Amino acid sequence: MNDRRLPRFLIRDTCQAILENNKGIDAVLAWNQWRLENPEIKPLLSDLDLSSLDLGGMVDVGGEEEDSGAYEFRGIDFGSAILLGTNLRKTVLRGANFSGADLREADFTGANLTQADFTSARLDQTVLNDADLTGANLGECNLEKAKLRKTRFNLTQLNDANLREADLYGARVNGSYLNGANLESANLSHAHVCGANLSSANLINADLSHARIENTDLTQTMLVHANIDHAQFVDCRIFGLSIWDLKGNPALTQGLIISPEGEAPVKVDNLEAAQLQYVLLGNYRTGKVIDSVIRSSVLILGRFGHRKPVLDSIRLALRAKGYIPIIFDFESPEERSLTESITLLAHLARFIIADLTDPASIPQELESIIPQVEVVVQPLIEGNQPPYSMSRDFVTHFRNQFLPLYRYKDV
Repeated sequence: MNDRRLPRFLIRDTCQAILENNKGIDAVLAWNQWRLENPEIKPLLSDLDLSSLDLGGMVDVGGEEEDSGAYEFRGIDFGSAILLGTNLRKTVLRGANFSGADLREADFTGANLTQADFTSARLDQTVLNDADLTGANLGECNLEKAKLRKTRFNLTQLNDANLREADLYGARVNGSYLNGANLESANLSHAHVCGANLSSANLINADLSHARIENTDLTQTMLVHANIDHAQFVDCRIFGLSIWDLKGNPALTQGLIISPEGEAPVKVDNLEAAQLQYVLLGNYRTGKVIDSVIRSSVLILGRFGHRKPVLDSIRLALRAKGYIPIIFDFESPEERSLTESITLLAHLARFIIADLTDPASIPQELESIIPQVEVVVQPLIEGNQPPYSMSRDFVTHFRNQFLPLYRYKDV
């Protein structure tokens, strides 16, 4: 029987009849027998509902088993098929067409999916652990919460794919394209990413602990709240990388390129300081900007709570005078010492306004900060409350930095 003599619908109907008219091992045996008798026919499974079937052990063309114990399905057409929860463990599906297929919760553990086409396929919660996706096209696919532990992505297309909360523990990503991919809250712990393109990718809240990222494009990538404990970043381009509130300490940061593509490469070895270093090196207006910040910034300290109108009035008044208010509200809970943060802000301020109405830790913080920063402090207090008493020796020694106490009744 020659597939060129048979219309596509007849091939598909034959495949469907074999799989649906038999169950379990009988379906597999019937399929294998048909393939042995008709090796010249290329199976067509597009648009079929194969949900929850156990297709493990099905043999393609001639019934030849590979040395690995897997079976060959080279180039089968699963286009728009429904394989919801189907078992395809350790099968070989090289060059298979899964475009538009529903593969949710299907199990491809250990499968060979090289050069497979998953265009517009649904892969959310699909199991692809230890699968080989070399050269596969997964661009714009939905892989949310997919299981991809130790999966191999070599030259794989994953641009704009949705990998939110996907488990990529120990995955190998080499030369693959993930530009614009959504990896929010994904697990990339112990993953090895080399020569990949992650530009404009979303890695917010991602776990990169113990991962190695090398020679990878991280241009304009979002790495906010990510866990980088014991991670390694080597020879990566990080121009425009957003790295707010990183968790943990990386094991190695080396040869990080902070300049954009097309400019002479400028390399640094500190991930968290990279943004500031680029501004200092690359922006000809940096000097003016820094000077403007120092001349115009005013640090406001206080515990405002229900007295937010006071804070708003101070802020608006400062803006009207051309100042840049920097607000540090002690009302917000903090787990670590405040001194380091406030000292850094004080270095940028022209003067400090300290509201001592609800003092709490403010005077103690001032006693720690003032010896380190030559900045003038304007203390405020509401009504006739007695001022919090600071050390007499401290006030005497630094009296030139304290203006007279200013009392206010309302906003």
